[in-house]
This record gives sequence, C-alpha cells and structure tokens, in this order.
Amino acid sequence: MDTAETQARNRTVGLVDFLRDVTNSARRRSVFDVVTESQNSDKWSLIWLDDTPGAADFAEMVDDVVLRLGHRATPPPPSPPQHLLPWFEGEPAPMPDDGPPIIKATYQPQIEVEADLEQWMTTWEQWADSYRSIEANNRVYGQLAQVARDLEQQDDERELMLSTGLVTLVAEDGREIRRHLLAERVVPTIDGRRSTVTVRRVGNPVQVEHRELFEELESYVTDRAEAATDELLSRADDPHSLIHLDKVADCLSVCLGAEASIVDHGKQPRSPSGRFELSHSPALVVRPRTQLALAEAYRKIGNELSADGSLLSVGLSQLVVNNVDAQLRQHWIERDGGRRGLDLGEDPLFPLPTNDEQRQVMDLLSRETSVVVQGPPGTGKTHTIANLISALLAQGQRVLVTSQKEQALRVLRDKIPVALRPLCVLLAGGSRNSAEEVQNGLEALAHQLAAADQSRMAAEAQQLQSKRHQLKAESARLNSEIRDLRVIEQIEFDPSESGLDQRFRGQLGQIVGVLNRERSELGWIPPSPT
Repeated sequence: MDTAETQARNRTVGLVDFLRDVTNSARRRSVFDVVTESQNSDKWSLIWLDDTPGAADFAEMVDDVVLRLGHRATPPPPSPPQHLLPWFEGEPAPMPDDGPPIIKATYQPQIEVEADLEQWMTTWEQWADSYRSIEANNRVYGQLAQVARDLEQQDDERELMLSTGLVTLVAEDGREIRRHLLAERVVPTIDGRRSTVTVRRVGNPVQVEHRELFEELESYVTDRAEAATDELLSRADDPHSLIHLDKVADCLSVCLGAEASIVDHGKQPRSPSGRFELSHSPALVVRPRTQLALAEAYRKIGNELSADGSLLSVGLSQLVVNNVDAQLRQHWIERDGGRRGLDLGEDPLFPLPTNDEQRQVMDLLSRETSVVVQGPPGTGKTHTIANLISALLAQGQRVLVTSQKEQALRVLRDKIPVALRPLCVLLAGGSRNSAEEVQNGLEALAHQLAAADQSRMAAEAQQLQSKRHQLKAESARLNSEIRDLRVIEQIEFDPSESGLDQRFRGQLGQIVGVLNRERSELGWIPPSPT
C-alpha cells in the first residue's frame, strides 16, 4: 500500500470515528427506568404487548405486523327486569367503575326473585368485563393513532420502537435500571375507513442499546460489549424472538461481566431488585429520537475501513484528502473494480428539458466520482436529479436516493415521468402511509417484471428509438430554418438602394412597425404581419 493511499485511508477512518464520537457526545439524557419515565414525562409512553389485544406472536408474525387494533363501539349497559328495580340501592346498572350494583340492606331473600337477581348480577358482570376490555382496547388505539399523527409531523424528533429484553437491575452506583436492551424502529399507520391502526416492522435494524444503559458503570467495557453485540446479531435471525432470549442473556452477561437470570415478569414487570434479571417483556415505546443507530453505523463503517484487505472509499477520502491526483484516484477506483463517473452515453434519455448549468452537472458526473451541487430552491436541482434517474433507469441501472426529509423524496418522485414511477419504491419511515407505499411500490415493480415480454419490449424499443431519431432530425431541420429566419431578421435594409423613403431604413421588424403605425397613409400596401 503506497503512502498516499495509507494517508487517505487513515484520514477517512479518522473522519468516520470523529463523526461517531460527535454523535455519541450529542446524545440526549439517558433514561434508565422506562416505566417511571413513561409515568412522569409526556415525551415517553409505554404499551406492554403482553397486555394488549391484537399483538402478534413473534414466532407467527404475518407481514411483519406487530400489532393491529380497531376502534370498537362500547355496548350500552343492560337493563334489569322491572320487578327487580325495588331491590337496588341507587343505579341498578352502574358503569363498571361505579359498580357492581348494590342490593338494599333491607332485602329479604325471596325464592321468586333470588334466581333472577343472581342472573342479573352475572349479566352485569359479563357486560362490565366486556366494557373494560373494549375501553382498554380503545385507549391503546387512541394512543397509537395519536402517535401515528405525531410522527407524521415530527418523525425527526420522536420515534416508535419495538422493544424486548427488559433488564431490571440495581446498579453498583445505586441506580435503578428497568429498560429494554433491544429496540427496533417500527411504523404505525392509520386506516381511517376501517378505524384501524397497524404497527409494522419495515426492515429497520435491531439496536442493542448497551451503551445507553451501562456506559457509566465501572463494570462496562465498550469493546467487549460491541463484540458481544456483533455476535448476538450474527447468531439470532430475529433477536426479538423469545426463543433467542438466552442469546440476549449471554450478550448482556458479557457487557457487564455478570450472569443475568432469565425470568418471566408476566404482563407488568416488577421494580428492580438486587438481582440482575432479564425478561422478554415486549413493548412499544414512544421516545425522543436518538442517534444510536447512526453512531452504530459509523462504528461499523470505521471497522470495515480498518480491516485488512478492505477497499478504500474513494468518495469519503476525497472529503479529507486535498488535491487527490486524478490519475491516482482513477487507479484506486479501477483497482477495486469500480469505475469513475456515470456513463450516460452520447445521447442520454432525459425526459425533462435541460439548460447549460444542468448539462454541466451531467458532464462532471461523467468524469468524477462525486459532485456537489448547491443552489437556492427553484434552480433545478430536483429537476436535474429526475433526469439523471430516468436516464439511468433507461440503461437498466439501479439508483438509490436519500434525503433528510421525506418531502424532498416525494417532490422528486412527482418529477419523474408517470410511466417510470412504478419502477420507484419510496421508503419513508415517518409517514403514516409509508408501509403501504413500500408494499405498493414493490408490488408494482413485481408486476412490471412478471408482465415483461422481452422480445416485444425489444421490438417496441427499436420502434421508439427509430421514431426518436426521426423526431430529432425534424427538430434539427426546423431549428435550422428558424436560425436562417433569425439571420434574415438581423439584416439592415438600406432603402436608398431601392429608391425608397428613408423611413424604411433598418431591420425587418422595424420596417413592419413603420407600416403598422402609418397604415392610414400607406393603406395601398398589402397588410403586413404584426
């Protein structure tokens, strides 16, 4: 490895490590007890899935649906038989929180009403149980529906996490810990027509949040914990699954150098005790958005760049190494099996008009590995990207576009011609319809592939290519005629050569203006164009 490449690699790794450290140092206040935090803060909320109807079993999850709830109508209280009314103290059919019905102290058991009273009390209790269950369902529905609406507007501030592996511990410094080790960002969506809310996994990585829980403890060693995390994620296909709880316990034990006991807390985990315990305790947690996933991504990138035999990231190295020689850069790219620039061909298929500045960007992209384009809104950046995507898709290539805000992706998608949009899959995690959009996009793409007739498409492409050449030739001819006419318009006419009045001196447009202004005097001349 030459000196220049060593310097570029070291500086690139240093950049990634710096970004990771900055991300870690900018983390929000750590929360160690999610139960207490959800009770005392409006920024955190907690829904225990073991206590929620409609929650999926991790072993039998269908279409990655974690939870689906519908809003249900509460039944009205039943009406007691008229002949029993005199025997009740107050309301004979109270609401569940006010019940059960109270029988008067003066009631004297009578054979003819005793059985009816018992039957009525059973009827009321069954209704009250149903009412409480529906009310609990609707509370969770309302909570998740509000979360979905909030995330649509604040997806960069809050997040909904599927969390498992609850750690309960009184740490060595006396701190009470009651928080999940595993967390995965999930997406809630609302179906207003059916009054249902669905929480779905959309392929986000599972985060092992050992640093957030244990970083300040003396027994915690970062390198050891990160190695245990990598091993857990490689051994467990779905770390959230109950069948992998023992692997989570192994990872946890390595993080702190102590063995964790696996327990079943049931529907409501108990407060931390002197024991180091781990329970499955699946939950949905709404919390302020963290940078843990970003920091973990930086760590993995740094590790990959530092590994023996790893490829040099030319794009990243250009950010930290000044004036990299073009030939050296091209050598790095070709040696690692890459290529420099985009090959758009001599006649790229741009569906939208282009100007000189936009074509300059295209030219740079054909020669460079990366190009930075800056400009205020409305200067054609999105327009240029839409042309690039369309031209690359026409060549059968794949394109990945990322953006900090999903609105920018939607604007870009709307710029792409309608015929090409089925080839675009929008993955925007914060939208209430994002999961459906991903599914619809994949289904449309699958349909395009399934319905494709290659021989027919090749013939159609040939016909369109021929028609395009004809239209371009016709366009060139018309432009040539227009240029010739424009040249004629610029000729200065000298009336003295034809013995005409000096009023008719100048270019054709000026002479036409004279004819129009003096129409009354020069009416004998045929009408001139305006």
